[in-house]
Amino acid sequence: MIKKDELAKMKIAELKALAKDKKVNAPAKATKDELIKLILAAEEVSKTAEKVKETLTDNPSSTTAAPAEAPKPQKQDFFQNTPELPQSYGKDKLVLMVRDPFWGFAYWEVSEQTKRNANFGAQTPVLRMYDITVSVDANSPDSYFDIQLNNEAGNWYIKFPAPNHSFIADYGYIGQDGNFVTVLRSNAVTTPREDVSDQVDEEWMMTDDQFKKILQASGANQMFEQIGSQEMVKFLSNNVESTKNVDVNAAANTSALLSAISSSSMFAGSSSSSPMSGFSK
Repeated sequence: MIKKDELAKMKIAELKALAKDKKVNAPAKATKDELIKLILAAEEVSKTAEKVKETLTDNPSSTTAAPAEAPKPQKQDFFQNTPELPQSYGKDKLVLMVRDPFWGFAYWEVSEQTKRNANFGAQTPVLRMYDITVSVDANSPDSYFDIQLNNEAGNWYIKFPAPNHSFIADYGYIGQDGNFVTVLRSNAVTTPREDVSDQVDEEWMMTDDQFKKILQASGANQMFEQIGSQEMVKFLSNNVESTKNVDVNAAANTSALLSAISSSSMFAGSSSSSPMSGFSK
């Protein structure tokens, strides 16, 4: 370490060079005494840093250990050990399902043992669809139709000939004698209607009071009061005649409304001038 006496013997230019070597920021116009003080202060700082460094080297346990980084959570792969679904389960099954009034879906599985027992061999598989709407028996169906399948197929979409019918499916083949050999039989299904049901449940019939409330909520009662019930019946009758050749459903709906108005007791005895006397404004 440089002593103060040694620095005092040096010239200003030498002191500035020494300060520069020791990376001391000295003012450009610093005096000799100021340079000596800055150099000595830098020496003290350097000496203190060396002692601390030696202490840490000799006693590594005294160092402040950085906090250990928490282990990152491992992503769990829940499907890693999940076995793959088998292609078949070894159980004979034929299931028939309904998608909508005109389409259905069937899937099946036929074990090799069952095929051998049925002498299936290299026969082309066939799905026979029985219509049992009336007969309710696949052994004496109303009608049937066949769907030729391929040997690799395990399911098939089926186009039904008509809605609101009941069907049962048989999986099998047509033998050399032309007879159908049944291997599996499905459950029975019934396709839904394609339109509104024609069955009228008395539980849902409206009373006159309920009918009045509906007319009041729709504003139709004011129309009746303005033109009269007789004029309304005549208007609806003309509407039925004009729509018969255009829209059968619209004509049927109008006829139903006309029938309801005509048969409703609240119109009984009403005149054209006061058709809705039972309504309150």
